[in-house]
Amino acid sequence: LGGVTHDPWRTGLEPGVRARFFQRLADHGVVDEFEVRWKGGAEPSWAVLSARRLRFQGRDAMLTAFTPINVLKVMEQRLELWAKVFEASSEGIIIMNASQRILSVNQAFCRSTHYDFYEVIGEHLGMLLEA
Repeated sequence: LGGVTHDPWRTGLEPGVRARFFQRLADHGVVDEFEVRWKGGAEPSWAVLSARRLRFQGRDAMLTAFTPINVLKVMEQRLELWAKVFEASSEGIIIMNASQRILSVNQAFCRSTHYDFYEVIGEHLGMLLEA
């Protein structure tokens, strides 16, 4: 806990989030991959918490794993932004794999070619050139 002498759960989680976490732990004895905004450090950060109820030296205890995921959250936000740009573009865009199979197209592509999204996914690029 880095020398922390107070209860980190009280300041680390919003009251409602903390209540849901501990309710799940009380109900099931285990919590896996509980994503939270942790506020107990120098600055807020994203984390995944996992916990297990257990007995230690005759007392009720809790074993907790705390996994920081700030980098993952930043990447997730960037992907969401790129998805919005991809769909909002007025230019038709095709995303293909190395074998020239279509992985995705945007709405502008569908409007300009009159193909439905699901008609072209998985097709080879040559299918478009033959039409």
